[in-house]
Amino acid sequence: MDAKYLPLTAVLLVGCSNSVQQAKTTTPTPTIAIKPARPDCSKLDLTQKVGFETSFLVEGAGRFCYGIFSKENHYYDKVYECDKERRPLPDHYMIFREFAGPNKDYMEIKAVLAVSGELMDYVPFWQDSSGKVTSVPGQPVSPELGGMFSKGRKMLDYTRRVPQVCQGLLEYKIK
Repeated sequence: MDAKYLPLTAVLLVGCSNSVQQAKTTTPTPTIAIKPARPDCSKLDLTQKVGFETSFLVEGAGRFCYGIFSKENHYYDKVYECDKERRPLPDHYMIFREFAGPNKDYMEIKAVLAVSGELMDYVPFWQDSSGKVTSVPGQPVSPELGGMFSKGRKMLDYTRRVPQVCQGLLEYKIK
């Protein structure tokens, strides 16, 4: 920096610093409420969310439906690809898991064959907590089904972390 400009620079800095200091003391500091970027459902008690249902879009994959229901003291969550009316799509799978109850970790996959209104043709497959896969008598059980159940379990876990689904779960109250 040239020596002839040094005094001018010093005067400008002091002058600016005084006006900034005055502005700081007279201007109230705004308060901004910061919301978490993603809602957290990791510790949510899903047994308190029975009756919850929603649908959400997955980019490049389509619409999925997620829900929580119970039968007696068995609590289940489910996920499946669906239409706008929340009906399952033919040639897709519905995945169910008992997340609380006497058969915790029991799972079911329904291979949807056809849907007509509220009626649905499907082939069920079950996996118990030991990992054994079964179906109805006479229905062959493919070795790949174990992998499908594993993917289904991951899909159910992932679905609860989808921001739209998690926010809905946090806000949902049993009716």
